[in-house]
Amino acid sequence: MLLSLEGADGLTALPAPVPVRLVRSLGEGEPQLCSPAGVCVRAASEADDGCAIFVYVADRYPKFPRLIRLGIGLDGVETAPRLQWWDRPKKPDSLLKDPTELCLSLDGHTLFVTDQLNHSVLVLDADTLKYRFSIGGIGTEPTGEVSSSAWVSSPPREDAACSTARASTGLLDGPYGIAAYGKQLFVAEQTAHRIAVFGAKPDGTYELAKRIGGSGTTAGRFRRPRGLAIVGADADVPAPLLVVAEAKRVHVLTLHGEPLQLLAPPSHAGTNLWGLSVSAWELLLCDAGRVHLIDVCGKEEGRAAFEAERAEEREEAARSAALEASRLVAELAAEIEEKRRRAEMEAEAIEEERRERAEMARREAEEKAAKIADKKAQRAAAARDARIKEEEEREREMFRNAQADKAREEREAALLQREMMAMKEEKMRKEQVKIIAEEQASRERKALQTRVAFGRAQVAEDAAWRRVEMCTSEAELGALKDAARDATRVREIMERAAKKANEKAEAAVKARAAEYLGQKQRRTEAAERAAFQSQWQWPWKAGSSSAEAQAAAEAVAAAATLDENRSAKAVERDEAINRILQRGSTTVRKALGVDERTSDDEVRKRVKKLLILMHPDFTINLPLKGTKQHIRIEAAFKKLVGLRDIEQR
Repeated sequence: MLLSLEGADGLTALPAPVPVRLVRSLGEGEPQLCSPAGVCVRAASEADDGCAIFVYVADRYPKFPRLIRLGIGLDGVETAPRLQWWDRPKKPDSLLKDPTELCLSLDGHTLFVTDQLNHSVLVLDADTLKYRFSIGGIGTEPTGEVSSSAWVSSPPREDAACSTARASTGLLDGPYGIAAYGKQLFVAEQTAHRIAVFGAKPDGTYELAKRIGGSGTTAGRFRRPRGLAIVGADADVPAPLLVVAEAKRVHVLTLHGEPLQLLAPPSHAGTNLWGLSVSAWELLLCDAGRVHLIDVCGKEEGRAAFEAERAEEREEAARSAALEASRLVAELAAEIEEKRRRAEMEAEAIEEERRERAEMARREAEEKAAKIADKKAQRAAAARDARIKEEEEREREMFRNAQADKAREEREAALLQREMMAMKEEKMRKEQVKIIAEEQASRERKALQTRVAFGRAQVAEDAAWRRVEMCTSEAELGALKDAARDATRVREIMERAAKKANEKAEAAVKARAAEYLGQKQRRTEAAERAAFQSQWQWPWKAGSSSAEAQAAAEAVAAAATLDENRSAKAVERDEAINRILQRGSTTVRKALGVDERTSDDEVRKRVKKLLILMHPDFTINLPLKGTKQHIRIEAAFKKLVGLRDIEQR
């Protein structure tokens, strides 16, 4: 809670305790504060947007001990992201296990935290809650973590500027209360009944300077001291006082440890005077249910003297500020004059440099123009030489083209003659294939009819025997059995007829394939025989059979050309089948293996050519009928037809 010392009427009744009012409760959010113990506050700077004060809290929750920083605005609302620092309490070398009390250095940038279980004091950066080092106690390297207002434990990288040095001198025994004054640090050792005083070294660490008191009840002795504060540290008084709170009394000592006064609360209120806090001239003590406000060194007189001293200091500061302002104005005028002279000199230097650059640019432009003229002359001469070479090359190209055209015409004439012969033979073969296909279709129809008749006979047989099974009359049972036997005989006859028809169809296909292979072999043998005869004919028959030899040679050439054409067509067919049956061939262009730049007319021509090549009844495909290759040919043919129909739609 943030509490105000002002009462309902806006006045402060001192030195008696006054009622307090709640300004704001902190600890909401996730996770909430579980067991807050120590707390300290410092004023925010102008750079902290919207923050009036920063509140530092030590949470002693055993499962999750931590230190929290909260930024509070003038209206008591949190305006800055929360920061928290913790360590894992279950680890043997954990740096933070039981945080008790906090205090800040006078400049507000260093945070000191006592840890009772670790018997140490942690030193952190008050602005970022980054760990610096430890005083007393045990432990190794720092493992603490800092998180922002998101309240997620994400361990940051330790700043390189944070020292990991440890003060090896001066072990602590149950440290609780803590206070800082200048370069001194006062720690209340509750278990050892004494006050430990540490001094700052040049490298920023602390070492034990002395110890105050010991176990006892007399003045200067302590009984489990906890609360610890310095009165007058913020008021800049000549002799600040050290105040130590025990369970039932309060000690007032000098900073050197000399006892000055023992204070006890009225009646029996002081049973737990461990919460202790001070301002410039006021001392607050908390017991189990009340807040005690104590006057220190005469509040009104001290405050009046303090205000008078502050007024004199402000007047002196104003005079010093005026003198400093006049001095700064004179220095500023001299600096302005010096800058003006420098600007004039720099302008003259810039103008001179500009003239030099202009002259240099003019010379570079002239040199560049001369180089360009030379390059133009060289390019003109090179162009003339190139034209002469181009004309000579054109003449040679025309001569080569003329020779190539003549050779091409001769090849085309020979090819046309061979194609005409092949077309005639192909036409004859097509007619023969058509006749054979019709005969094969007739055989297949007959085989189908016999299979249909066999199926019907089988159905009739099943029905007749089913009627026999369902018959209950002895008179009708004999007639039904005779009818079933007749149906069985008819089914057997039809089965034999269907089997015979299928065998005939298959025998016709095999005979056709064998006949085709025999014809091919006979043509090859005839061509070889004619070539042999034309090569080895007798001299006295040369004149009389020259026409026959020429015809035989032409037949051999035609047969060889036909075989080459068929082999080339078979290779082209197999390549097309492999492309079409691939899994990725989902369009006509992918099935053909062409890109998108191929024209539609070219695609249609290639589709038409491949459909002819892969037709199941094509000349080169008939001998393969009944084989796996023929099944692949039919599958590729159907797939290409389907892709073509889809694209046309």
